[in-house]
Amino acid sequence: MKLSKKWTRKWARRTVAGIVAGGLCLMTPLATQAEEKQEYTFDPVLITALRRESTELKTPASVQVLSGEELKNTGASNMLEALKFVTGLTYDGYGAMGHLYSSMTSKMVIRGMDRGTVILLDGVPTNLSGYYALEHMLPESIEKVEIIKGASSTLYGTAAMGGVINIVTKKQVANQFTVETGSFGTNRQTVAVQAKPFSFTFSRSKTGDMGAVSEPWSSNGLNRKYTAFRGDTRDFFRWSWKISDNVTMVHQYDMDDFDVDRVNEIGDSVYERIAQKDTKNSLAFHIKNGSWTTKVYGNWLSRQYRKYNSTGARSGDNTTYFRTLGLDSQTNWKTGFGQYLAGFSWQKDSISADENFYAQNSSSSAYLADKQRDFISLFGQVTRPVSAKTSLILGLRQEFIRQQGGANNYSELCPQFQVLHTLNKEQSLYLNVGRAFRMPGLSDMYGSTWRKTANPNLEPENGYTYEIGWKKIGKADALKIALYRMEFTNYIQWEQVANNVYSPYNSEFRNTGLEMNYDRRLNQRWSFNLGSNINNPEERRSGQIWQPTFAKFQLNGGLTYNIGKWSTSLSANYLAGRKDDLSPTLPVNLVVRYAASRHTQVQLRVENLLNRKDVVSNGSSHYLSPERAIYVSVTQNF
Repeated sequence: MKLSKKWTRKWARRTVAGIVAGGLCLMTPLATQAEEKQEYTFDPVLITALRRESTELKTPASVQVLSGEELKNTGASNMLEALKFVTGLTYDGYGAMGHLYSSMTSKMVIRGMDRGTVILLDGVPTNLSGYYALEHMLPESIEKVEIIKGASSTLYGTAAMGGVINIVTKKQVANQFTVETGSFGTNRQTVAVQAKPFSFTFSRSKTGDMGAVSEPWSSNGLNRKYTAFRGDTRDFFRWSWKISDNVTMVHQYDMDDFDVDRVNEIGDSVYERIAQKDTKNSLAFHIKNGSWTTKVYGNWLSRQYRKYNSTGARSGDNTTYFRTLGLDSQTNWKTGFGQYLAGFSWQKDSISADENFYAQNSSSSAYLADKQRDFISLFGQVTRPVSAKTSLILGLRQEFIRQQGGANNYSELCPQFQVLHTLNKEQSLYLNVGRAFRMPGLSDMYGSTWRKTANPNLEPENGYTYEIGWKKIGKADALKIALYRMEFTNYIQWEQVANNVYSPYNSEFRNTGLEMNYDRRLNQRWSFNLGSNINNPEERRSGQIWQPTFAKFQLNGGLTYNIGKWSTSLSANYLAGRKDDLSPTLPVNLVVRYAASRHTQVQLRVENLLNRKDVVSNGSSHYLSPERAIYVSVTQNF
């Protein structure tokens, strides 16, 4: 059997190498074919950092913009997997392909700040008590992603401590369908239709048994256990309706239904099976009226959790519901003094669970039938040129948090000060100082599964980010360097208080880092990008010493080659200096595309090209990346 596995791995390596070499060889004879003319820019227009249109060179913050094409070039099957190749972002995973596991959710961590990322979908917040379901979103449906690093609560309120990721979806989709098949019994079908004033995108994917996704561990030193992923079904449906020139409605539905086994290593016997089904709906109305832009939105998530013992009998069954309703409105105007932004927002968060859950946790007074809170805020920003090359930007948000059930109310004031100095038409310097805060998730304060002990006395996380940076953006390349310092108090961490039971507590967080990005277009065929982040994220409990949290060193990059009907992309991300002496991770993805005709495209994508067993989680339990996976798809336009 050992010889068979060794032979299989050797054959797989040779197969992948042959595909890559063959693809590159096939490209050479096609050099004389006509190539599509493409418009390149390293200084894109973005809207997230200042909540108004601005080029990256004129934005006093650390910004990264990825086009939909760049996201697809990562070879990832979903947005969570695609973003792990971005400088300054760390992937924290608990299952295959971005899956969550019970109350543990895979996530993107910006500059080592866990639970400090706000996810926007076309400018609308999607966070639900810490959950945002990036693993459900398809790169094919995305026009671009704008990533803002650093404290951003002045413009985006609670949770924006590490930064903001704004996913901008396609307003016009291509009429096409895609069929994909590959490793682990995976198959996926996607259909997109544009029928003005409507657009529709639907996808269904199924994955089979992926086997063990965690290393064996033991809580008592006797029975070693591991988690095995047994397959899932995912549905994605997104549609938009342009009701008028000033009103657009967008609805997105995501469903993830999967099973995992908890296995005793001795005898490989299943002692527990967990079946979980997440269903999320997001609805938003985008309204324009003169200089005012308003978003009215709602997000709903139901999490059905079913547990079975070794005999197949149910030993646990409950459903938790997360909801947000909100309104966000702003206006922009100019005077001789400068540019202005003013706005207000309201959001109601709530969490509830069925009676089965409360029966299991009735001993804790913190578990109540329904928990709600309201966020009401006023925010503004003024940009004042003080010379032909220098501008000052001052922002301020006053947020009021009102909680039900006798919990404490809070009032948070978040200022932000920025300076932008233009050196010439290709270079700028900036200073960015901002305060951010995050209210503890309702599931943290009041519990959402039997594994989480409630702590309603958690205080809001808060602190400052200080950053200076330099940008040089030309026609053929772009170089960006940023030096930052983060200092936060009441940072929420978790500790094990009993067998498989965890409780949250407040601590401190700090991080100092140097971040660099370089993008280069060599010619119409070759382009590449390189990034690095050297930092030291740490946390400590009161009276204790500082402890590392996430990786201290990151080196990432991508290489793209286009010629004729062929295109090839390679993406890699190296993380080292991890907590608890975890080994470095090195995911490498490959994508090869061939335009068989004007309407037909064939694609090969390989995830985990090096077939590494990397630990992708950052906790005491070690969750692993899946082995090398190969997928082939055909896309047909109609």
